[in-house]
Amino acid sequence: MAKKIVTLDIDNTSVRLLELDGNRVKRWGTTALEPGMVENGNVVNPELVGARIRELMVTLGIRASSVVSSISGAFAISRVVLIPRSGNDSLQRRVRQLAEDITPIPMTELFLTWRQLATTENDVEILLLAVPRSVVNYHTATLQAAGLRAMALNLKTVAVASISTLPDIVALNVGPSSIDVALIVNGLPYVLHTVSLATDGFSGQVDAAQVVSSVTQAVEFYNSRNPQNPLAGDVPILLAGRDVMAPTYGEYIQEHTGRTVMLPEPPVDYPPHLSTAEYGVNIGLAVRRDGIEGHPNALTPMSINVLLGPQRQFNFSLLAVITVLVAILGLMGAFYLFQNLQSDKDTTAAWRVNLQQSQAELQKQRVNIARKGQLQQIITEFDEISSLRGGISADWILVDELAKDVVELNSIGFDQNGISFQLTADSLVAIETYVENLRGHERFATAGLPIETSGGGPREKVTMGIQTTFARD
Repeated sequence: MAKKIVTLDIDNTSVRLLELDGNRVKRWGTTALEPGMVENGNVVNPELVGARIRELMVTLGIRASSVVSSISGAFAISRVVLIPRSGNDSLQRRVRQLAEDITPIPMTELFLTWRQLATTENDVEILLLAVPRSVVNYHTATLQAAGLRAMALNLKTVAVASISTLPDIVALNVGPSSIDVALIVNGLPYVLHTVSLATDGFSGQVDAAQVVSSVTQAVEFYNSRNPQNPLAGDVPILLAGRDVMAPTYGEYIQEHTGRTVMLPEPPVDYPPHLSTAEYGVNIGLAVRRDGIEGHPNALTPMSINVLLGPQRQFNFSLLAVITVLVAILGLMGAFYLFQNLQSDKDTTAAWRVNLQQSQAELQKQRVNIARKGQLQQIITEFDEISSLRGGISADWILVDELAKDVVELNSIGFDQNGISFQLTADSLVAIETYVENLRGHERFATAGLPIETSGGGPREKVTMGIQTTFARD
C-alpha cells in the first residue's frame, strides 16, 4: 500500500476528503455544497466545487497534488457477458464490438473499460463498464480547478465493496440522490446497479424502504441470470452512507431482506469517532488495491479504474494540451517573424498566414470543448429514463432474450413510457409470436403491431416497428 493516499468523494450535498498514511487514517473532513453545484452525483460546476475542495484541503492541512476519486454509477452502463475464446479478432477488439452493439450511446462519447472475470473451456466472462465522457471530463475539470489530478477513478459502490474481506457481499452506498448497489460473488463484481431517486438531493434521509427495493431488484436480476447458482440467502449487506448509522435503519433493511446488515469495518487503523459508514467510499478508495493483507481474493479485479481501461482516452486533458501547444507555436512564430518584419515583406506575409492558422485552430478547439458540454443534456435524459425504469441495460437484455433468435432486433429506443424498436423475421407469424411474448411479460402493459399487419400470414423477411408501454407499479 502506498505510504500516503488522499481520497475524494463528491455527492449532491457535500465533499469528503480522507488521508490515509500507511495503514492509518490521519485526516478526514467534509464541507457542504449548495444546490446546483452537483446534480445526480455529477458535477455541473467544476470551478465552484474545485474551490470547495481546495478550501477543505487547506482547513484539514492536507497537502497533495493527486487523489483517488470516485463517481456515481448513475450514468454508467455495466453488463457481464460471455465471449467465445476463439475468434479471428483479438479479445479486446471483440469486446469493443460487443460494447458497440449493446450500449445506447455512441462509443465515441464513452470511456470503455472491461475486466476479465472468469474463463471456461469455450468462453471468457467479461465485465463491461461504459461511462459517458462528459461525466469523467467534468470530474477531471473539477480536480484541475482544485489543483489536483486523479491517480484513479473508481465507482462508489465498488469502493465500498473493497472494504469487505468476504468473497460474497451485497455492497450499498446510500447517497442523497441515489443508491449504488454491487453484488460481489467469489470476489468479483457481477452486478453494478445505481438507482437514481426522485429528489433534489437536499430533502433529507433516503427511506430505508427504497434501499430494500434496490437490493431486491439487484438480487432478482442476478438470480435470473444465474438460475443454477443464485445468491445465497446468508450473503450479508454492507451498508455505507452518511445517513445510515441509526440502528433502526439497518434493522428495517435486515427485517425486510432477511440478510444480515453490517457497517464498514475497514482493515486500517482509524479513530473510534470516525464514521466508517459516512466515509465508506473514501476508505474503500484508499484500500482499493487487490492485494491488501487479509483479503482472501488477492489479484481479483475489485478495482475498476475508469481512467486505466484498455480503451483509455485522454479526451479532456489531451484537448487542453493541444490548445496550449498551438498557442505556444503561434506565439513563437509571431515573435520570430516580428524580428524580421522590417527587412522581409515575404516573412511578414508568412507571419500573417501562420497567425490566422493558429487562430483558426484555437477556434476549432473551443468548438470541440463546447460540444462536450452539450453531452450533459444527453446524459441527464439517459439518467431520467434509467431512474424511472430501473436501467436501460436490463430492458435491452429482456427484449433480446424474448426474441430467442426467432426475430432480429434492428434498432431500439427508450423513453419513460416504454420501448419502441424495429425488428426483422422470416415471417409475420414469428413477429406476432414475439409480440405475444412481450404482452405476457409483467414488464409491459401493452405491446402492439401496426394495425394494418393484424391477421397477416407468413411472408419472407418481414420488417416492421413494435411499440410497447411499461406496466405501472
